[in-house]
Amino acid sequence: MKKFKTLVLFATLGICLAACEKNTNDDLLSYTTSEAEGFQTLQIDDKVFVPFTLVTPADCGNQIGIAGNDSKDKIYEYKDFSSNEWIIEYYESGEMDVPMLYREQNVDDIPDGISSDYEWNNTSKNESCTSEYPMLIMVNDLVYKNTGYICSAVGCGTMDGTIDKTLDSKDTPTENNQSNFGTGYNYQYSTEGQIVVDIDGEKYIFRDSKLTDSSIPIEVANFTATIKEVRNDGQLLVTFVDVDDMFVSLADGDYVVDGSTLETDFSEGDSVRIWFDGSVEEVLPAILPNVYIIELL
Repeated sequence: MKKFKTLVLFATLGICLAACEKNTNDDLLSYTTSEAEGFQTLQIDDKVFVPFTLVTPADCGNQIGIAGNDSKDKIYEYKDFSSNEWIIEYYESGEMDVPMLYREQNVDDIPDGISSDYEWNNTSKNESCTSEYPMLIMVNDLVYKNTGYICSAVGCGTMDGTIDKTLDSKDTPTENNQSNFGTGYNYQYSTEGQIVVDIDGEKYIFRDSKLTDSSIPIEVANFTATIKEVRNDGQLLVTFVDVDDMFVSLADGDYVVDGSTLETDFSEGDSVRIWFDGSVEEVLPAILPNVYIIELL
């Protein structure tokens, strides 16, 4: 009986070690590796894969390649998903090896049951709004470009239409209600030459792409304040003074803002106007995490 149990144990270990060896292909693809802002990417042809989350050997499909010409650094299919979108890197050193699931950087259709804590896998507004290509939509025969500013004006609520057609991010829309960043986004007419587009709950201001105006739209939240303290870390402590009626009023008191957005010389006691995205971290003192610019009055 003891001998039988030993055989079963070795058989079980063999299955675990072979979990990522099943259906290995004879002709393996060669993936290259490189560093990008502190993490490793895998590349093949014109596709770039970024780390997504740790998985188990049982998630490995067929081996399809190796990375960096290292036979121990193996690339596998992820379950039954396309290897053009999802792959697993499994460096098998014989020690505490854990497979890493990689996502092709342009893929935003995330499989059910998995998530990532890595910021480069944020496929919501932050990723799309910092694309190398401008975010464009076409409405009423005009192409509008994302300014990157958030509409915080009271009344930015009822939408007038929906983007129901899309095309590649590098292309320019040619049909009404078409974008180059996806479908399902609602939009609202705004001031002349501008529209507001709801992207994942944030209302971004788009401006007629033919206009050369680069000024901050009037719908962007702003208020006047007095510089109370200049901190050693470059942060400013400011005291709220006044806000226009078109915005939700801020509470009286002090706020911490990033002083680097104020490029001119300043000192304590100066009056300033602060443009921000409307978000406030409710701590003491409150923090405005996303300030666009501070103007000296």
